Amino acid sequence: MYLRIIIVWTLIQLNLNAQNLTYEQTQDINFTHTIKNGTEFKSYRCEDGTIVTIGGKLKLGEPISDKEKTGDNSGSEKVYSFIFFGDSINQLSGRKNLPISYKKEFLLTEKLYLTHKKSSEKSTIYVSAYFEKDAAQKITIMDLDKAVNTGEILSKNLPITREEAIAKINVAKDFLDSGVIIEPEYETIKTQLEYNIIDNE
Repeated sequence: MYLRIIIVWTLIQLNLNAQNLTYEQTQDINFTHTIKNGTEFKSYRCEDGTIVTIGGKLKLGEPISDKEKTGDNSGSEKVYSFIFFGDSINQLSGRKNLPISYKKEFLLTEKLYLTHKKSSEKSTIYVSAYFEKDAAQKITIMDLDKAVNTGEILSKNLPITREEAIAKINVAKDFLDSGVIIEPEYETIKTQLEYNIIDNE
């Protein structure tokens, strides 16, 4: 019996890691109670339709908070409420908010992972994104939906029609075949657009 549970759990985790995740799933207790904190997904569709994928870029908007961070030499500056320095999955205390000086910069998504909102795994979850600008600089968005909904992350991947999505995938395939883009870039584009095809069938 114990071995069967382990096998089922392993299959669930392998399946989750291959899946695209949606905001609706993060709010479904029947779905979230099977998920362990830190489980990773390859892509996520936010509440507003913004699609975030591994390897995709996110652009920083305006910090919404009136909080200010006082630097040693630079005085005070506005900081982001949902975006922090560091790998927050391993560093929950002592987080430092990202300053406004990063506004309009692009972040390349390296990891998308889940966290339960309460200590119990019988709760809804939120999705975080992790980035490495270089070996010394790591950044985490703690809650993608809050960051997008408040404008701290600028949304450009709003839903499009099924026909528009298919047309964009076909153009990307032509680019792949002609050598304009490489396979990983094509797969990223395809993943971003597949939601619109499936949802509009």
